[in-house]
Amino acid sequence: FCGRQNPLPYYKESSIFLMTSSSEGWGLTLTEAQQFGCVPIAFNTFSSLSDIIQNGKNGFIIEPDNISKYVETVKLLMNDSPLRSEVAKNAINSSSKYELSSIIKKWNQLLLEKYIMFYSILFILYLVFAIYLELAGVTFPTKKKLLGLTFLVVALMVGFRSYYVWADSGVYAYSFTTAPSLWDLSFATVPVGYSESGFYLLTTCIKAITSNIHFYFLVISCLSFWLLYKFDKKYCLFPFLAFAIYMARFLAGRNNMQIRAGLAIPLVLLFGTKYVYQKQFYKFLAIIFVGYCLHHSMLIALPLYLANYIKLQKKHIYMGIIV
Repeated sequence: FCGRQNPLPYYKESSIFLMTSSSEGWGLTLTEAQQFGCVPIAFNTFSSLSDIIQNGKNGFIIEPDNISKYVETVKLLMNDSPLRSEVAKNAINSSSKYELSSIIKKWNQLLLEKYIMFYSILFILYLVFAIYLELAGVTFPTKKKLLGLTFLVVALMVGFRSYYVWADSGVYAYSFTTAPSLWDLSFATVPVGYSESGFYLLTTCIKAITSNIHFYFLVISCLSFWLLYKFDKKYCLFPFLAFAIYMARFLAGRNNMQIRAGLAIPLVLLFGTKYVYQKQFYKFLAIIFVGYCLHHSMLIALPLYLANYIKLQKKHIYMGIIV
């Protein structure tokens, strides 16, 4: 017995790993052996063994106390080189599911499912609340306060989310941490993680205040929902229901993940609608350009200016609802 040693050199020099334990919780040495192509042989004395070894494929499971079968399996592997090589290859492949990246992916998926369930329950409760407010004849000042409070709560929830769980948010976090200081930014600077230089400029401005990632997501969230609140309050007949529709359609995909679009959309909605109504074409183009600098998809809003030349009828409203 060599005492406490670094096991890696032994794994690398070995072809077969013998586990003779009468009990284990999780045989960590089994997965380590598989990672190095050491074919494991173990007695079936603990329940987690079947999660690690598929008998005859990436290792061998022997009935408890069946010494003769254990010895026979060892001899088989020692004498049958092709079989040992095949099982070793399978062991290496199966061990990849225990790699850090795989485990992180599974945890992220689990947490995302929990978040989606949580958001779904909150959305249903909010929808009931919104319908009640729209039908209950609540006074305008009260509705205004409740609407502002609703947007604030959602903005804080999104801003303080576990960003590493949501797709794309990790990219934004990396872009923020690697962004240069505001003083080092130039026209030659290439944004990291996305192509919109306007949003990258905003990122560096926030980083000039603090390099805290949660503060970064909170600022983007609050700014996005403030713009949306202003639009909702000014242009929506049923603001609570309008926000419910927005949450169902955009909250997860935009504000929790594609935060560039989550900011650009309400910006274009608020000011674009204003300039379309006032027939200020050049100001409308200017706000489309600003939106484009945040997210290139905002070019899709250009045809909205044609609303000035369309006489809105009931059929158009019905078509919009259907679409």
